[in-house]
Amino acid sequence: MLQVQENDFTVEDVYKTYKGEKIEMQHTVNEFFERYLKRVKTLVGIDIKEVTRNKFYQVLFR
Repeated sequence: MLQVQENDFTVEDVYKTYKGEKIEMQHTVNEFFERYLKRVKTLVGIDIKEVTRNKFYQVLFR
């Protein structure tokens, strides 16, 4: 099952899967910010303007 997900995994992940425990994923700040930007993209024209979204992208790539 872990190989099908195509994510890197450790021996601890295999053991936790065997025991039926949930595997905790580790994410970087950039990964969280990129997810946030995907959500923000859907709000353009509703809650925020395109200019604001572009400012968020500038922060990400600096």
